[in-house]
Amino acid sequence: DKVTLLRRVVKNLSNEREILLDNKRIKYPILIDDVAKGLIEVIKENLRGIFHFSSQDALTKFEFGLEVAKVFGFNKSLVRGMPMEESISIPKPYKIELVDTRLQKLNFLGVRKGLSIVKEQILEHVGDIKRAYA
Repeated sequence: DKVTLLRRVVKNLSNEREILLDNKRIKYPILIDDVAKGLIEVIKENLRGIFHFSSQDALTKFEFGLEVAKVFGFNKSLVRGMPMEESISIPKPYKIELVDTRLQKLNFLGVRKGLSIVKEQILEHVGDIKRAYA
């Protein structure tokens, strides 16, 4: 399985281990269900071009980790934030917001609602959060 940020955070927090996350670079996380909804709309409307799917919520990885802790009921004090050093030779910008007005009518979910859906899906299909990310 691919190691995603969500997987890393849930695995650490469900095992009551501290996790250190970047609190500098801004991201716009989106629920994969919303990406699928966007792609269906692109196909249905026969749209052309490059599309950017993202939530309206601007969060650092640290803030995302705190949201995961809140939604999943984990100890928020285990989520620690600090600015991470650049791991590549070319520095990246700290905030990139790609706005695509062609699909605004879809109203993609916010991070908290998206995480709630993920939690519900895990509990429905696996039955236990900790076992899902073991």
